[in-house]
Amino acid sequence: MILIMSKMAPDNASGQGVILVGTDKGFNNPNTKGYDRNVIFSNLGWVSDEANSKVNLNHISIDGNNNVVAFFNKSRGNHGIIIGPNPNGGYHYTYTGDGKVGWFEGKIELQGVIGTSFWGPGASNIKSDSNVGVYAISGQRGKNNVTGYGAVNTAWIGAGKDNYGTEAELKNLNISDINIGFGRNSINGVLVYADNGTGVDVANTSGGGLMVVIPILLLQQQSQTVLI
Repeated sequence: MILIMSKMAPDNASGQGVILVGTDKGFNNPNTKGYDRNVIFSNLGWVSDEANSKVNLNHISIDGNNNVVAFFNKSRGNHGIIIGPNPNGGYHYTYTGDGKVGWFEGKIELQGVIGTSFWGPGASNIKSDSNVGVYAISGQRGKNNVTGYGAVNTAWIGAGKDNYGTEAELKNLNISDINIGFGRNSINGVLVYADNGTGVDVANTSGGGLMVVIPILLLQQQSQTVLI
């Protein structure tokens, strides 16, 4: 189980409870600058407890370049030591039990703003270039009845997990509520990016607005983003 939460009253102007990337005069800071190459939530391990796992970050403010709100990484290797060919060809490993892949089977709720600098007196126009809301390259994927692609079967992975070897299918990464806006100082921003065959279900339940989601296909690996 994982539970990560950051909540703040919607009328709170003091800055308390804000997840802030960049500095601004509105927070009694004399400096006005953006910060670059930061990740607010980085999922690097397999979170398999769907019923009790949740990330809820509801007041994010980003000014700067190349930042990511939520990152779901692909496998980073180091799964064990090659111990020789198996009878069916290829090689097998002594598994370490390390997760090292950013699969998340719970709910993700994200709310915030990128590229506004609105806390300042009007002169703090910080440029915010190439920021991403959700960056998902983990390969997590559920069954897709439209394309015919099957789900990732967990029976062949996760040797350190209980019930290893039982048939179980992953579901798509579930962004159950995303309400991230791109402000006047944001350029080249991306709300949701998926690659390496990653499937992402996206919903917006906490705020109005139109989301345009474009599926991206790279290197013949099927990635899908589904807007609910």
